[in-house]
Amino acid sequence: SRFGMGGLLEIHNPLNMEGLRWIYGGGLYVGFEDKQTFFGPTGILGLDYKFKDVPINLTLDWKPELDFTPEVNFVPDAFALSVRFTLK
Repeated sequence: SRFGMGGLLEIHNPLNMEGLRWIYGGGLYVGFEDKQTFFGPTGILGLDYKFKDVPINLTLDWKPELDFTPEVNFVPDAFALSVRFTLK
């Protein structure tokens, strides 16, 4: 199975429901699988919900990746569900 990490610049835009925003952005990532290393740009498109009275937020994201190494390959099936502790 593939493991990776990266950095993203995310733009958050409000929707017509309190606490709900849609996000988009991009960045770079590095991934590892078996004995191969992958590197390239990644994007993000998703929804972000911040609970009003609880320091938790949820995100559901689509994160397509474009491998530049070891060969050029588009990876469209990277999805994520995140639960985060928030400071404010």
